[in-house]
Amino acid sequence: LLSLLNHACRPNAQVAYVGDNNAVVIASSDIEKGDEVCIQYVSDQTPLAKRRAQLERRYAFRCACALCEEQEEEARTQQQLERGRMGEDGSIGGQRRKKRERDD
Repeated sequence: LLSLLNHACRPNAQVAYVGDNNAVVIASSDIEKGDEVCIQYVSDQTPLAKRRAQLERRYAFRCACALCEEQEEEARTQQQLERGRMGEDGSIGGQRRKKRERDD
C-alpha cells in the first residue's frame, strides 16, 4: 500500500513504521475526500536544486509540488532583482563603474 503514496515536499501524511513489517500512514494535516495522500520522500529542509536532483536520481521524476514551485519562483525573482542591480557589463544600478583616478 505504501507504494501507492506519492511525494510532496509539503506532505499531508507521514509514515510510521511499527515493528518489522508494519507501517501506519498518519495524516499530518486535514485531508478532504478526493485529496491525494502524499508523503515526503526527501527532506523539505534540503535546498531545492539538491532535493530535485535526489528525487530525479532515486525516483526518476522532477518534483513540481507547491513548495518546489514556490521556491523556484522565489529564486527567479531573486535572480531578476540581482540582474537589475548589476548589469551584464558590470554596471551597478544601470550606471557604469568608473575607475577612480588619483591626483599624485
